[in-house]
Amino acid sequence: MRVTLRTFSRALGTACLLVVCSLAGRSDAQVFAVGGVVTAVNDTGSAAVTTGFHTWGGHVFGEMTLEGHVALQLRGSRFTVSGSGTGAPNIRVNAATVSAMYLFNEDWFHAGLFGGFGGYFLRPVTPGPGWTGGLLTIFDLGARWDVRLEGTGHLIRSSAQRKPIEIGIGVAYNF
Repeated sequence: MRVTLRTFSRALGTACLLVVCSLAGRSDAQVFAVGGVVTAVNDTGSAAVTTGFHTWGGHVFGEMTLEGHVALQLRGSRFTVSGSGTGAPNIRVNAATVSAMYLFNEDWFHAGLFGGFGGYFLRPVTPGPGWTGGLLTIFDLGARWDVRLEGTGHLIRSSAQRKPIEIGIGVAYNF
């Protein structure tokens, strides 16, 4: 397998970013977080139909705590939903969303609600706006790391309206 210069430069850039973030101290004035989540996707529009969780997805995010209980999150997602007809190919969804969240804080975990809006780019279907919302639980693993469990619902407005539900687990680094 041949490693290209582009692949090497991306890996080196990512490694440098991780080193800089791990050396930086936690800010007392403003808390930021970056992370990623892996999800199972159900496009039946109902979490009660458990046979619908047969595609996968995920997202990366950047988050800023505005107050002790309120945070703002920018999220880039990529997941697939089933095609509309029998034998139809899956539809790949790329989304960019912004969400506000309210968290109830305890000593070692935080739980709350989030909601937001964004752009959903379905391929091969036309793009459209949409809404997102869900439940989130964050478990602190130390001063900088946490594990996140979340359930997310999307309401995508396009030529083929979709209501996918995601259940995911992820990790975040706080700085």
